[in-house]
Amino acid sequence: MIGIDPQYIIPAFVWLLAFGIVFAQPCIQPVVSLLTFVKGSLLVATVAVTFLIGTEVANPIQNDFRYIGSPFLMGTVALGGIINVMPMLFGKIAAVETQVKGFFKSVFAGLTTCAILNIIWCWAVLEIVPQLNCLQSVLGRSVGDNDTAVVPVSQQPLSTTQSQPGLTSEEIASHVSLSLSTILPTTSNSLVNCLHNISLHSSKEQGEIATIPLIKIIEAEYPEFNWVAILVEMFIIISITVSFLTIGSAMIHTLSGWLDSLWTQDHFINYAAVHVKSKCECCSGKCVCRSFLSLASFGIVFTVAMLNPKGFVTMLDKVASLVLNLEVGFFVFIMIKMARRKNYKDLKVPWQMNKYLYPFHYLLFFYFMFAVVYDIFISAYELVMKEELRF
Repeated sequence: MIGIDPQYIIPAFVWLLAFGIVFAQPCIQPVVSLLTFVKGSLLVATVAVTFLIGTEVANPIQNDFRYIGSPFLMGTVALGGIINVMPMLFGKIAAVETQVKGFFKSVFAGLTTCAILNIIWCWAVLEIVPQLNCLQSVLGRSVGDNDTAVVPVSQQPLSTTQSQPGLTSEEIASHVSLSLSTILPTTSNSLVNCLHNISLHSSKEQGEIATIPLIKIIEAEYPEFNWVAILVEMFIIISITVSFLTIGSAMIHTLSGWLDSLWTQDHFINYAAVHVKSKCECCSGKCVCRSFLSLASFGIVFTVAMLNPKGFVTMLDKVASLVLNLEVGFFVFIMIKMARRKNYKDLKVPWQMNKYLYPFHYLLFFYFMFAVVYDIFISAYELVMKEELRF
């Protein structure tokens, strides 16, 4: 997005933030809080301004609910990631009813706000960025398949031309230009964007997020709104940084909890307390093991990112959604069922769940497990279709 090869950005970005998360967590938390406030402010401003521009552009939007699956999975990622951050945040409040209620209300308000902003943002992007590139629209092709869609009357001459035998490539090209001139605005910028294949479908094929074509179109066709493109770029950079720091911290928090539950006795720390005079903050096998596991986890993230720098959208759509939905739909469901057993009935809970809300955890199970099954099915189907097309 900033014009630098991802092969150079990824190592610096991943390892600089990874070392900060592992070895400078107390310093990272205030930075994350500040960046989160900046990110939220930029998000509201970006959505509002982009939506206003979208109302002026009024790009035609085509609805096709056959492709609702991918947005559905992406939505579970956008709102479901909170499940990994909540334990880390909950550990910072006191176990009293007032603070637990306040935590619940804050999470609910945050999720509701994010859901509303996501809907408005998607609407604004669709108002500006074409869903299909111009040639696909002229040829009457649907997104992601080869089925012929309903073609407007103004787009029919090209299809008629293609069906006529004996035409040279130059004649077909002239008919393409003629057909484009009938369906595009008279501005040259629109024709340039069309020929440059700027659309949401093309961005998905290239592994780009939707803001990339949005910025290109604003810079090319609406130079008076270049400041909006800069605002969007700033928001994306800060958003990715905050997301990496937040989810990375949650990952380290999870690893630390898992390690603490397994590591019962540390002989090295007992030896160091007796024989080592200087104070050492990480003079234990557990601390060394925690640091090693944390860096190894970030090493896996770095390896995946370097092997497929353009696989960001695929990772969110397929891998992240599968893991998050499995986590919420299965493991959280099991946790809720286990917490109701007799073994834990004597534990004091600051704020118990309302008995009328408890049956909804079955709805939670069916919703997210449906997402898991659908994700696995659609991924397998796409792999099979790719193999058939290859042969």
